[in-house]
Amino acid sequence: MVVQIVSGLIVLVVAVLVLIPLIRYRITHHWLLITLFGIPIRWVSLKNIRYVTDHAKEFAESWPNTHSPKARILFIRKRRGLFRTLKITPLKRFVFKAELEKAIRALDPDASFDDTQFFDHKPADTTLKHRHAQ
Repeated sequence: MVVQIVSGLIVLVVAVLVLIPLIRYRITHHWLLITLFGIPIRWVSLKNIRYVTDHAKEFAESWPNTHSPKARILFIRKRRGLFRTLKITPLKRFVFKAELEKAIRALDPDASFDDTQFFDHKPADTTLKHRHAQ
């Protein structure tokens, strides 16, 4: 019985480690899609996105596609939903952010990203120095 449980856990861990790099992000006219093998497993309406940033303080629904996401993290803040922050790790995060904001503006020309913040560096102290997007 113990051998079956341990082998089941090993298979589960290996499956997760193999599947994580296969997650992809795609932007359509109305959706941000998170896909696995080309099949959407999570989608967010572009109208529901408030802003995109590279740092968040609150809990985020995590959808990484790498095992070392440190320099690739983007946080998408949604207007509504149970979990309002989504964490993704696109390869070129600021290019992806620009494409996402372009798609949102194509859908809603009056879209504003005034809440978007970029952090110059992670400070040693607990106060974060940031600047607002221009």
